[in-house]
Amino acid sequence: MLSFLFFTKNTILLTFVVLVLLQCNLTARSDVGKLINNTRNIRDAQIQLMKKTGRYSTLEELEKSGVVKPDLESIKNLGYTADLTVQGSNYNLLVKPKTLPEGNSEDDVLSLYVDNSGIIRASVKPEKMAHAESSSIAEQ
Repeated sequence: MLSFLFFTKNTILLTFVVLVLLQCNLTARSDVGKLINNTRNIRDAQIQLMKKTGRYSTLEELEKSGVVKPDLESIKNLGYTADLTVQGSNYNLLVKPKTLPEGNSEDDVLSLYVDNSGIIRASVKPEKMAHAESSSIAEQ
């Protein structure tokens, strides 16, 4: 049963990555996977720091801790930004392109969103960045 769940989860993630690769204008196949993994690592760091300190950390605190520095650098190198908001016992992270296509571009643009629910959500619509109501990456 566990091997079936592992297979299903990985199959869903792989299917999502393939769909995004077909739709997004990223330069390399591995870029989407890197963005997802970077987002996942930041989410996991937030979970660990919440358990340890009782609160979520700001982007500056995460950078200073060094825990996610490689992930933040990778996001920047891929042409994206990480916007992290912490309010009380909640946080949300939006990973979005530094620049968006101009005008009525038909280019799809990947953005990722995660909050304290732990669910990573995605959008490929340049006019609508990923948010709390976007489909999770497991559903795409």
